Amino acid sequence: MISYELAKQLKEAGFPQNVSNGDFFYWVDTDGDIHEEYDSSSHGISWDGDDPDYIKKPTLSELIEACGIIGFTLVKVGKNVWEAMGGAYLGRGSTPEEAVAKLWLELNKKTTG
Repeated sequence: MISYELAKQLKEAGFPQNVSNGDFFYWVDTDGDIHEEYDSSSHGISWDGDDPDYIKKPTLSELIEACGIIGFTLVKVGKNVWEAMGGAYLGRGSTPEEAVAKLWLELNKKTTG
């Protein structure tokens, strides 16, 4: 699963935030409390990613699709360790989703010159 912190990193790095029925997301209430896994199909929530209080919780399929045309391998290398490897890039996490999310972050790092 994708933690709030990792989902926030994805959003800040430009991961698409469009949400429609059946998607999951995190949201922050007015007290700053974080709520997770609200299914928009049961709450009627839909947004285009511009709302700062909502952060998409992408699925493994969405993460794989977002990595684009780069070929990569996803393997379990330990009891709770997954690695997504593509070229010189590596994402490591305790779930497949976390590993591919971290690979996407590596692929989409902004370099400053």
